[in-house]
Amino acid sequence: MKVEEALEVLETVLPPGSLNAVKKMVFSQAWEGKGYCEIAEQAGYDPDYIKGVAANLWQSLSSLLNEKVTKKNFRPLLRQKFDTQKLCLAKTENIQQQIFQPSTETKKTLSKPKAIDWGEAIDVSVFYGRSQELNQLQQYIIADRCRSIALLGMGGIGKTALAAKVAQQLQSEFDYIIWRSLRHSPPLETMLRELISFFSHQECTQGELSKLIEYLRNSRCLIILDSVETILKPGCTGHYRSGYENYSQLFQLISQTSHSSCLILTSREKPPEIAAFESIDTAVRSLQLFGSKEIAKALLKTKEISGSEAQKQQLSEYYSYSPLALKIVITSIKDLFDGDLTEFLQHNTATFNGIRRLLNQHFHRLSELEKKIIVWLAVNQDWTNVKKLETDILPAVSKVNLLESLEALIWRSIVKKKLSMYTLEPLIMEYILNYLIEEIVTELTTTNLNLFITHSLILTTGKRSIKERQNQLIIEPIARQISKIFSSTQALEKQLLLILNKLQANENLLCSYAIENLINLCMKLEIDLMVGDLYSHKIECRQSAHISSQKAIEVLNKTNHKNSDFCAIVPGKICPASQINQHKCHENNQSQLVDNNSCICPTNFVDLSDQNYQESQKQQQDGNILHNPMLLEKMQIPTLDNISVIASSPNKQFLAIADLWGNVRLLPMVNSQPHPHIVFKGHTQEIHSIVWSPDGNFLATGSDDLTVRLWDINTGKCLQIFNEHTARIYSLIWSQNSQTIISKSEDETIKLWDISTGKCLHTWSAENFIQSFGDLDSSATHICEFLAPTFYEVECPVSLRMNSLSFVGFADSELNSDPLVSFIFAFECCTD
Repeated sequence: MKVEEALEVLETVLPPGSLNAVKKMVFSQAWEGKGYCEIAEQAGYDPDYIKGVAANLWQSLSSLLNEKVTKKNFRPLLRQKFDTQKLCLAKTENIQQQIFQPSTETKKTLSKPKAIDWGEAIDVSVFYGRSQELNQLQQYIIADRCRSIALLGMGGIGKTALAAKVAQQLQSEFDYIIWRSLRHSPPLETMLRELISFFSHQECTQGELSKLIEYLRNSRCLIILDSVETILKPGCTGHYRSGYENYSQLFQLISQTSHSSCLILTSREKPPEIAAFESIDTAVRSLQLFGSKEIAKALLKTKEISGSEAQKQQLSEYYSYSPLALKIVITSIKDLFDGDLTEFLQHNTATFNGIRRLLNQHFHRLSELEKKIIVWLAVNQDWTNVKKLETDILPAVSKVNLLESLEALIWRSIVKKKLSMYTLEPLIMEYILNYLIEEIVTELTTTNLNLFITHSLILTTGKRSIKERQNQLIIEPIARQISKIFSSTQALEKQLLLILNKLQANENLLCSYAIENLINLCMKLEIDLMVGDLYSHKIECRQSAHISSQKAIEVLNKTNHKNSDFCAIVPGKICPASQINQHKCHENNQSQLVDNNSCICPTNFVDLSDQNYQESQKQQQDGNILHNPMLLEKMQIPTLDNISVIASSPNKQFLAIADLWGNVRLLPMVNSQPHPHIVFKGHTQEIHSIVWSPDGNFLATGSDDLTVRLWDINTGKCLQIFNEHTARIYSLIWSQNSQTIISKSEDETIKLWDISTGKCLHTWSAENFIQSFGDLDSSATHICEFLAPTFYEVECPVSLRMNSLSFVGFADSELNSDPLVSFIFAFECCTD
């Protein structure tokens, strides 16, 4: 039997209209003995899809022939059936009556002609990639019989094309297919009339939900509604625009009512009904779309773009493989750079023209809190957890609102999430930074402050590389642009003084980020506003002001700190000028603050550069040491650039100093004669914490490389590597018996380690740690030291809280010719 004859028999056996073009192709190729992968490759389909079509065909034949039909036996079974019944192709009129007796329901189905209305559906005759998403949708629609499916993603990511392609491939599965766009926001009554008119073949025009559900039950219908976000309310996640609230009832009824049809929605935002039902009803699903590497590769291959494969990969990654974004930028590269990708990349600008307009559409739909969040993520320039966002955002917001907004941003594909950490895609990051810079410049020009008050422009609690990027990407562009607007330095200084006066006139503004930002901007512009003005009022900085040491001396030397109330309490310890969040307590009213070469006392600076090591110790009331580079130089330490953290041994005989590359040096704290330096090597990234064991025999170090290491100080050997954390390690402490170590990580976990076995004995979440800490053999001092810098705002134990207690703190110096010193302060000041 030839394949043509087999097809004629098959068409006679199967119900009319059930054998579409794809099934014919699969049957013919299988009849010729070809495998599914070969069929798929020749036809341009995904192999899994071809397998699904074939399986459906064999199942239909099995029910008709009352015998299991497979790819291996379908040919002999067909021949046997027709030979036994002495059928020939010339007398096939009665085949269906002899071997197929349709049920009443089937007769009803066969009597209905199929109808398709593609409306504004796009042409998908040329379609690349998305095989995994197509398979997933076919699973939802055919196998799972889903009633409602939402395709979600940013504009231009390919939602509409994917919906059109899957509808095209599954035509044979439905009696009716209708496509409608909500781009022009039609009222629900109009939409219902169109749908019901289509399903009734124009016999009924009633716009009633009950009538629509009746048609969805009686026939297998596929409804595709494109651009659903146009009826959702901008800036208010989960709410509809006024006049479109009744769409909620439509989506709810289709999702919850029993029927055999399917509704596909495409949207940039998740409709509230999908969000509500998908977790409890398997018939309601959503599919989040991201960029496609296959589509990106095809676009760059077909367009007239010259560049290396590495450059094309770089371009694709920066635009997150978004089809529309790549189409826009490819056109711009052709028009502006004659297709030269190398020249385009040299300009280092990605958000312009169509790209900016595309992102504007998304940004303007966000709520005010959602906008605040993504601006903070752009400022942070790194993965950020909820705790930090909760601390950063001004005015304060509830954690519930914060989490809801983060969830909405994830639904919109604007924010990425990994291990409870959040960040932005590079393209969105650049767009938000440009927005921030433009807004800040406008605010400084008009003195109508908003973001300048609610967001810090540069943070000091993080990696140096991030602070450098913040300075380069935020502070410098703002300083450069604001300088161009004003005709002279005097005019700019006058404008900034006007802003300062405005801040001083409003006490609430002084508790914002504005003063901090103004200080940092003035330092970058080399403008001096400190003469009797900047410190004449109570100033409370939530973040450290990033100030050069020389300028700090000039400014703070004119300030009386007698009534200072320094914040962020941490017990006394040796502190390098590069250390972040390290503070020293004193049980008297001598507030002291060390910078690179000097120490602030209640009334003025004391120059330490001419004092020897022993004399400098006398400056401290409790015998502990405040370190600065000049003192280390007197200790004959050769090179101390790029220090990250420093700690002294319990007997005050040695210093352990870590650098940015993960090395630790053990140095003697005596200057009578040279001593050999022991170097511990093993970490691959910056070290954030060094702690000595109480007996002084071991060192523990925590690093950005996600490990904690235990060292023998006598041999320099690494004894244990603790490696269960999934983010950088910030803090370590020892138990008093030197048998266990506690580590605190940015992954929001705290772990207890056995130093002899290297095993993790217990893991706490950061939120539950305080209640569990009492089980450990550690003092209240350790608790305060361990918790205060990162995870908690913890009150110091009562034993350390005294009426006259004041605190000294400093942070961050590059230890170079013009180091940066950061101050965390909240004080009443008066000029001398």
